[in-house]
Amino acid sequence: MRRDIEAGNTSYLVILAGRLDKAGRADEAAELRQRALDAGEFLVLQPAIADLKETGASLEDFERLLRGPAEAGDLFSMQSLAAQFDEAGRGPEANQWLADMAKTGNLEALHVLAGRLEVANRGEEAQQVWRWILEAGNSAALENLAQRLEQTDPAAAESLRHYGIEPGGTTAAPW
Repeated sequence: MRRDIEAGNTSYLVILAGRLDKAGRADEAAELRQRALDAGEFLVLQPAIADLKETGASLEDFERLLRGPAEAGDLFSMQSLAAQFDEAGRGPEANQWLADMAKTGNLEALHVLAGRLEVANRGEEAQQVWRWILEAGNSAALENLAQRLEQTDPAAAESLRHYGIEPGGTTAAPW
């Protein structure tokens, strides 16, 4: 397990911590759980988030827990922290934080931002974000954008699928 942990498999941190607890090595187990938290391991983050919610923790408490893994690219952490901003009435601040992370190369932040914009019925802005994701080289965003376009303009969706986008994000003309 330790080899797998060193190779980046963070779920083994949780499993090994449980085994160390059973062996009476609580200090080592706690250290591994902290590493799992820092790595954004869902199996540790999810109960920690639930504990914070149960105790009525502040947004700053959620930030201490989630900002590191979120900024390292963990989608669950990004979504969870953005939701806490929403609950605190600071949703626009979450969107700006996601956009700022994207500017530093965190493309996962753009995916979260696009989803948030869609949920907020800000479809035009969401489509622009999907185009930025495509421009950054993530071709998986093409089908996401095409599916959204299909709802309002099936011809534009088909054109996007066939011809892609131009630099600047506009759908490419037929060639």
